[in-house]
Amino acid sequence: MRNGLRQAAMAGGVLAIVIISMLRFIYAVDMPRTWDEVDFSLALSEFDLLAMQPHFPGYPYFILGGMIAHSVIEEPAKALAYFNVTAGLLASIPLYLIGRRFLASVQSIWMVVFIQALPFLSVNMSVPMSEGAAFSFLWWYIWAVLEAKKRGTWPFHLLASFFFSLLMGIRLSYLLFGIGLLLLWLHDWGKKRSAARTGILIGAAVLFQFIWVWALAATEGGLFPFLTLAFSFTEGHFQDWGGAISTEQQSYGQRLFTLLFYNLIWVGLCGKSWAVCFGYAVLLLLLLVKKPALRNLYKHELFLLAFAYLLWAFFAQNVEKPRHILPLPAFLIIFLFYSLKKAKILQIGYGMMAVMTGVQFATSVQWLDEQHSERHAVYQMADYLAERPPSFMIYTWEEIRVLQYLEVPYPHKRIQTFDYFLQEVRHSKYDTIFVTNHVLKGFEAQGADLDGQVEKVKTFTSNALFDPVYHEIVLYKVNLPSLKEVNAR
Repeated sequence: MRNGLRQAAMAGGVLAIVIISMLRFIYAVDMPRTWDEVDFSLALSEFDLLAMQPHFPGYPYFILGGMIAHSVIEEPAKALAYFNVTAGLLASIPLYLIGRRFLASVQSIWMVVFIQALPFLSVNMSVPMSEGAAFSFLWWYIWAVLEAKKRGTWPFHLLASFFFSLLMGIRLSYLLFGIGLLLLWLHDWGKKRSAARTGILIGAAVLFQFIWVWALAATEGGLFPFLTLAFSFTEGHFQDWGGAISTEQQSYGQRLFTLLFYNLIWVGLCGKSWAVCFGYAVLLLLLLVKKPALRNLYKHELFLLAFAYLLWAFFAQNVEKPRHILPLPAFLIIFLFYSLKKAKILQIGYGMMAVMTGVQFATSVQWLDEQHSERHAVYQMADYLAERPPSFMIYTWEEIRVLQYLEVPYPHKRIQTFDYFLQEVRHSKYDTIFVTNHVLKGFEAQGADLDGQVEKVKTFTSNALFDPVYHEIVLYKVNLPSLKEVNAR
């Protein structure tokens, strides 16, 4: 009887994972809505780093997966999303195997269900961005590292390095997870004390990385042009537009609050559900009663990896975009199951987590449906302008990438400096000039004062969850006589 219940629970867990994945396929986004999504989508038909198809570092394995899917799926954005969903489904295997290191089989499969049911994970799996695939391959890499540490054999050591190269070729910002390889090599050195063995392991890891780097360099005409492009991109990320801590004016406290409490807890873990937040709070209180369970959490073999990436997200990633914390909620769920097991209250938590999983599942369906059916703000603006009389120019910021992808029938241009904009206005042949709020924000940062020289025309909004930066686009009409008068002075 007990064996039959166990088999039914296992089957139910597998079925739940399949259903979640099927929903992601059904609601996969079929049109790119942001600059990055356009980059990736265009790369499927013509790979060109210089033309930002995609942007550096090229994400070659992600694009390769998308190209394979594109051979049977016409829409490039949907092809990339389908690759993400497929990779996410297969990631259930290493997640289950990681869970089996400290949980029984039924507990492990439902830990995977709990992770897969995260609404924010579903949202990121069903879009043409590399985060979904990177999340998926991360767990294959972590599983291989743990197995290599346990077995100490050459095949698993090489497998760990191979999966890390795949991870880097999908999303370079997961670089800090490479600490897992370093710790593995230190552990192996402590057991084998063989400089030759360690040297071969490091050399193999470098060789695996060189494969995709060399392939990218070949597309750019050689290593030197590729490195020039790399340094240019890196400088821009950390000094200008990338949202790293060096580019932000937020205080450390504001940045930490956004990262931990909004991105990680409210969006990533709880799916903006107060019921789920309450459930986590109760489970945390139960664990606080059993202090040893939390006191020794730092000893978990994945704790250092999660903490290293948390620091990376804080210092080097754009906290305006919650997608940069995508792996961390899964780590927290693993730690939760581990702590409940250590505290010997996993059965008590099961009932609450079953309810929480149901809420997460319902929220996932709601978010997926909204993301798939909602008309994004930049599309709303494009439609609105298409209905206006001709003889106007629209100046935008990053919205231009989507307008170019849509091949809108009216003139549009990206503008970045106020001085150049004044020159454009002086020689303009158009009756009307429009700018977006993002353009004005850039001008204001350069010291420009446009008070009284622009008139608000219309506001376009969509869900900030799906695009936290361009979910609101305000269209302004420029007062040409006034601005030309200022220009003349």
